Amino acid sequence: MRYVGRMGRFLPLALAIAAASSTVPVDSAQALAVSVLGTAKGIPAAPVSSLLVRGDRLYVGTRGMGLYLHDLKGGRSVRVTREDGLPSDDVTSLALFQGKVYAATSAGIAVSDGGAWSIYRRAGEVRLNNAILGVSPDGAELWAGAVHLSGGTVRFDGKEWAFIGGEGRGLFNTIDSFAFYPGGVILGAQSGAVYLRKGDAIEAIGDGFPQANVFAVAERGGTIYAGTSAGLFLFRGKTWEKATVPDAASAGAVYAFVRSGADLFVGGSKGLLLLDRKGNARFLSGERGFPQGAVTALAVGDGAVYAATEKGVAVIREWHD
Repeated sequence: MRYVGRMGRFLPLALAIAAASSTVPVDSAQALAVSVLGTAKGIPAAPVSSLLVRGDRLYVGTRGMGLYLHDLKGGRSVRVTREDGLPSDDVTSLALFQGKVYAATSAGIAVSDGGAWSIYRRAGEVRLNNAILGVSPDGAELWAGAVHLSGGTVRFDGKEWAFIGGEGRGLFNTIDSFAFYPGGVILGAQSGAVYLRKGDAIEAIGDGFPQANVFAVAERGGTIYAGTSAGLFLFRGKTWEKATVPDAASAGAVYAFVRSGADLFVGGSKGLLLLDRKGNARFLSGERGFPQGAVTALAVGDGAVYAATEKGVAVIREWHD
């Protein structure tokens, strides 16, 4: 069942970048640089669920092959598995919270500050299996959505876990993406809804939401973005609408977002989309060294964008102004 409520504009349109209104192709004159970290660099061909950049280290979470720690300067990779302290080799999400790396897996969340891994398997009655993580911009809160029957949505302040909803009782067992705006949290439900939480109030938002699964959510300049199995949708205070993007990117699912300043990068089944700060939409797939096909996870760091593809992790520099 999908519940869609009504809500007015929750933020002013602070930036003139709310919609991708034009469809500008990748400019061949740009100094776009693409490299791919693949098997030759110790990055597996396994499906990549999540990416995290911390200093000179790239963390690559895989579905079934554990966690890979890649030295961006030295070029070496180290694999971390159950034998090294992870609850499972099936990594679902990564986050950096209060100086520690959190690796969510199918059997709990592993935490490390560079040494041994400790494990959270429960937060109260919620089993932390298959969780998706999100960290508030101020670094004060870690949110986790554990997507299964005895799961739910919880919040962690570094000391205690707080129950938000779920635990076998409805849609909050299907929250698998988070985004943040001043004073609140955006929650994407895999079952097909987007919620806003402000204080203790939670409300599903918007008319016109597609009959589709939600894989990722983002916020920029007062606009909410939803990545769904039916493509990219925007909410600007009245109703959901399909984003205007280049034709090559318009079909297919959207799996991931990452912001770099006012630029928003979008990973989907067709490739990588950039909605830049000037309101332009640019698309990259199968050209200039970037692999063709799906982008399943994104991260930013050290002036680069990292995109998980079927050929490895693509590193893109100098694409946005």
